[in-house]
Amino acid sequence: MRLAPEIRLVAANEIRQGVRGKVFRIGFAVMVLVVTVVGALPGILRSSGRKSAVVAVVGNATPPITAGSLRITFRAVVDRREGIMLLKANQVKAVVAGDQLVVNRASNTELRGALEQVHQSTVRNQRVAAAGLSAAQTQAVLAPVNPLLLTELNPDRTDPKAVGLASLAQILLFFALSTFGAAVLHGVLLEKSSRVVEVVLATVSTRQLLAGKLLGIGALGLLQTTTLAVIGGTVAKVVSGNQIPSTTGRTTIAFVFCFLLGYAFYSALFAAAGSLSSRIEDAQAAATPVTLLLTMGYVAALILAFSPDSTAARVLMFVPPAAPSIAMVRIASGHPHSWELAISASLMIVATLGVLRLAARVYNGAALRTGGRVKLRQALRP
Repeated sequence: MRLAPEIRLVAANEIRQGVRGKVFRIGFAVMVLVVTVVGALPGILRSSGRKSAVVAVVGNATPPITAGSLRITFRAVVDRREGIMLLKANQVKAVVAGDQLVVNRASNTELRGALEQVHQSTVRNQRVAAAGLSAAQTQAVLAPVNPLLLTELNPDRTDPKAVGLASLAQILLFFALSTFGAAVLHGVLLEKSSRVVEVVLATVSTRQLLAGKLLGIGALGLLQTTTLAVIGGTVAKVVSGNQIPSTTGRTTIAFVFCFLLGYAFYSALFAAAGSLSSRIEDAQAAATPVTLLLTMGYVAALILAFSPDSTAARVLMFVPPAAPSIAMVRIASGHPHSWELAISASLMIVATLGVLRLAARVYNGAALRTGGRVKLRQALRP
């Protein structure tokens, strides 16, 4: 294709300048710090101090026990009903009634594991007391015990580890889109204010220049964010000592696609905002609506990470400005249907193509205008 060499040349130049520039280095350092802190925080919080829990037991209460960092004390109740009343009043964390365990949510695996061990030990002691010491009876005593029958009053459909991973990926996505969108904005403004764009446009068209700029900075952004994802995952695993969530694979794939679609959408808007201005103050004002759109999607995604199947999350997934952020957390911590992903991606692609055409037109009409802020209506004139 005849236009490919010009676009590749501009993209390669953007990559070289980006690696050498302060925006890339400072932005990368900040994102490494954020990802490291967020990845290490769950493990640090989990290891700080010893936790305690009170458990209601039908019958006689046993002495307190310690399981890992959890100390469990037992409170005797008359029957299961009394225990559930205490559980609903948040006076106890669980109720043990014979072979049944009742909790508010099943996400506290540490408490459940400790109570399961107590249950196993209690049943074995009862068997030993009731049996003799013959080989057959000893084998009967050591036979596996059926696990507790779990009843969850308020089931939580989201995996806490998956929610944490989704939040980490969302923070990384927001910083990546913000940083590289700002890089596009400042790059356009610098070329325009220094009149370099006039020299460049003598050999390439405005569409080629815009395409090469977006491709170059986007490739740099994808490489950087992929590196940060590896750093974040490694830190989380080493510090917390937990296994990587089962959603890691689909979260990584979702992150790549959401970054590509989000970057194409927002970087085109940032480029248009930069071309409308001749000073950094004007550029920041012109880019404010774009920044607000990006921030609103980010905040909504962080909130909805705890309820990925809610109506709000389903609806916002089909709204292009918020779609990358919402899709990111829904895929990581929820279970969206294939048709939802297909429609969301299609709408996002259509919106991105429209934004790219608009940005190219604005860039073409405003790139050579200097002396002050160019109004959008002036830039759109043929």
